[in-house]
Amino acid sequence: MWVDKRIAVIILIVSCFSVKGLCNELDNKYLFTDKDRDPFSPLISRGGKILIPQDETVSNFVLKGIIYSQDRALAIINDEILKEKDNIGDYSILKIEEKRVILKSKDEDEEIILKLEEE
Repeated sequence: MWVDKRIAVIILIVSCFSVKGLCNELDNKYLFTDKDRDPFSPLISRGGKILIPQDETVSNFVLKGIIYSQDRALAIINDEILKEKDNIGDYSILKIEEKRVILKSKDEDEEIILKLEEE
């Protein structure tokens, strides 16, 4: 009986350290401070779009596909379906062509061309 209690205490102590390590790992991955956002503003819109501000750089834009016709063109960038004049990060979509998308920065100083990768 005494041995069973000792084993139970050892298991309890080991599991506490395991949970603490997991919590520390999650804290480092999802680190927020009071300067990051307003706690009363929602994180997700009613339509399901994530509203957490993210710094978008050119390397973060991944053109995954283009749906193109004469009447309408759509681009899939970073798993978002966008049309001309839509915004993504600090850029707006200037033009969608058959094989590429042209983005323009909001301050209109920079133009980026995203091309579809040929397989």
